[in-house]
Amino acid sequence: MTASFALFWEWWEIFSDNYFGSKFFWNFQDGVGDAAANIAGAIIVSLDVNKYLKKRTYGEVAEDFIIPDESGHYAMKWAVLPIEKEKE
Repeated sequence: MTASFALFWEWWEIFSDNYFGSKFFWNFQDGVGDAAANIAGAIIVSLDVNKYLKKRTYGEVAEDFIIPDESGHYAMKWAVLPIEKEKE
């Protein structure tokens, strides 16, 4: 996905230079260098994430993102708002 986006972005730079008169795309070497750097970064990040995920179980990863609800359903952690306790 990162490689596809990198190639799309380089195409967009060429298109915008020709259509709008901008100066994003300097030369072919710049475009290939940008795409190669994006792909190298994607490989490094994917290797690091793979190493991290191998140390954890599916349940541990899921606990980072979801929490059980009182009704037995699940909710995403970043979508759960704090509930004020009712005053007794």
